[in-house]
Amino acid sequence: RECMVGAVAISALKSVTLRFITPTLLRPGNPDLKPKFGLLMRRLRDRIRVVGIVHCGGAPEMDLRGLAAKADDVVYSTAPGSPRGDILSFVGPMRDFIPLLRIGRYLNVGEWCGYGQGWYEIAR
Repeated sequence: RECMVGAVAISALKSVTLRFITPTLLRPGNPDLKPKFGLLMRRLRDRIRVVGIVHCGGAPEMDLRGLAAKADDVVYSTAPGSPRGDILSFVGPMRDFIPLLRIGRYLNVGEWCGYGQGWYEIAR
Protein backbone atom coordinates (compact mmCIF):
# COMPACT_ATOMS: atom_id res chain seq x y z
CA ARG A 1 0.00 0.00 0.00
CA GLU A 2 1.32 3.41 -0.97
CA CYS A 3 1.65 6.10 1.73
CA MET A 4 0.10 9.45 0.92
CA VAL A 5 0.94 13.05 1.74
CA GLY A 6 -2.34 14.83 1.21
CA ALA A 7 -3.49 13.64 -2.21
CA VAL A 8 0.03 12.83 -3.47
CA ALA A 9 1.73 9.44 -3.17
CA ILE A 10 5.10 9.63 -1.41
CA SER A 11 6.83 7.81 -4.26
CA ALA A 12 5.64 10.53 -6.66
CA LEU A 13 7.04 13.45 -4.64
CA LYS A 14 9.93 15.13 -6.41
CA SER A 15 10.20 18.28 -4.29
CA VAL A 16 9.54 19.60 -0.83
CA THR A 17 9.40 23.13 0.53
CA LEU A 18 10.36 23.84 4.12
CA ARG A 19 9.77 27.02 6.09
CA PHE A 20 12.29 27.50 8.87
CA ILE A 21 10.70 29.30 11.79
CA THR A 22 13.87 29.46 13.91
CA PRO A 23 17.56 29.14 12.92
CA THR A 24 18.68 25.56 12.34
CA LEU A 25 22.23 25.86 13.74
CA LEU A 26 23.32 22.65 12.01
CA ARG A 27 26.98 23.49 12.58
CA PRO A 28 27.83 24.66 16.10
CA GLY A 29 27.76 28.44 16.34
CA ASN A 30 26.81 28.95 12.68
CA PRO A 31 23.18 29.80 11.82
CA ASP A 32 22.48 28.06 8.52
CA LEU A 33 20.14 30.26 6.53
CA LYS A 34 20.27 27.96 3.49
CA PRO A 35 21.29 24.51 4.73
CA LYS A 36 22.12 21.82 2.21
CA PHE A 37 19.62 18.98 2.21
CA GLY A 38 22.30 16.37 2.91
CA LEU A 39 23.46 18.19 6.06
CA LEU A 40 19.87 18.78 7.17
CA MET A 41 19.01 15.08 6.80
CA ARG A 42 22.16 13.93 8.58
CA ARG A 43 21.39 16.14 11.60
CA LEU A 44 17.72 15.13 11.57
CA ARG A 45 18.68 11.46 11.37
CA ASP A 46 21.06 11.92 14.32
CA ARG A 47 18.38 13.71 16.35
CA ILE A 48 15.82 10.96 15.73
CA ARG A 49 18.36 8.29 16.71
CA VAL A 50 19.30 10.05 19.97
CA VAL A 51 15.67 10.60 20.96
CA GLY A 52 14.96 6.94 20.19
CA ILE A 53 17.88 5.73 22.32
CA VAL A 54 17.12 8.01 25.26
CA HIS A 55 13.32 7.82 25.33
CA CYS A 56 12.32 4.64 23.48
CA GLY A 57 14.95 2.12 24.56
CA GLY A 58 16.75 1.95 21.22
CA ALA A 59 17.48 3.64 17.94
CA PRO A 60 15.13 3.09 15.00
CA GLU A 61 16.51 0.85 12.29
CA MET A 62 17.80 2.96 9.40
CA ASP A 63 20.31 2.49 6.60
CA LEU A 64 22.53 5.34 7.76
CA ARG A 65 25.05 5.40 4.92
CA GLY A 66 22.48 4.80 2.22
CA LEU A 67 20.26 7.56 3.57
CA ALA A 68 23.13 10.05 3.65
CA ALA A 69 24.13 9.21 0.08
CA LYS A 70 20.55 9.65 -1.17
CA ALA A 71 20.25 12.99 0.65
CA ASP A 72 23.25 14.30 -1.27
CA ASP A 73 21.28 13.76 -4.52
CA VAL A 74 18.66 16.29 -3.42
CA VAL A 75 19.48 19.86 -4.46
CA TYR A 76 18.38 23.33 -3.41
CA SER A 77 15.86 24.90 -5.75
CA THR A 78 15.69 28.63 -6.29
CA ALA A 79 11.97 28.43 -7.04
CA PRO A 80 9.74 29.94 -4.35
CA GLY A 81 11.85 31.42 -1.61
CA SER A 82 12.48 34.27 0.69
CA PRO A 83 15.45 36.64 0.56
CA ARG A 84 16.14 35.81 4.19
CA GLY A 85 16.34 32.12 3.36
CA ASP A 86 13.61 30.96 5.72
CA ILE A 87 11.65 29.25 2.89
CA LEU A 88 13.64 26.67 0.94
CA SER A 89 12.62 24.27 -1.79
CA PHE A 90 14.52 21.06 -2.41
CA VAL A 91 14.24 18.92 -5.56
CA GLY A 92 15.11 15.27 -5.83
CA PRO A 93 13.91 11.82 -4.75
CA MET A 94 11.90 12.50 -1.56
CA ARG A 95 10.42 9.07 -0.81
CA ASP A 96 12.87 8.13 1.96
CA PHE A 97 12.91 11.56 3.58
CA ILE A 98 9.23 12.36 4.09
CA PRO A 99 8.94 10.23 7.27
CA LEU A 100 12.05 11.89 8.72
CA LEU A 101 10.78 15.36 7.83
CA ARG A 102 7.41 14.60 9.43
CA ILE A 103 9.02 13.43 12.68
CA GLY A 104 11.42 16.38 12.61
CA ARG A 105 8.51 18.83 12.78
CA TYR A 106 8.03 17.71 16.39
CA LEU A 107 11.67 17.15 17.40
CA ASN A 108 13.31 20.13 15.64
CA VAL A 109 16.84 19.83 14.23
CA GLY A 110 20.32 21.19 14.92
CA GLU A 111 22.11 22.68 17.89
CA TRP A 112 19.82 23.99 20.65
CA CYS A 113 16.84 22.10 19.19
CA GLY A 114 15.83 21.17 22.74
CA TYR A 115 15.44 24.89 23.42
CA GLY A 116 13.23 25.71 20.43
CA GLN A 117 15.81 26.22 17.67
CA GLY A 118 15.57 24.28 14.39
CA TRP A 119 11.80 24.46 14.19
CA TYR A 120 10.38 24.12 10.66
CA GLU A 121 7.17 23.45 8.78
CA ILE A 122 6.62 21.41 5.63
CA ALA A 123 4.95 23.55 3.01
CA ARG A 124 4.66 20.68 0.50
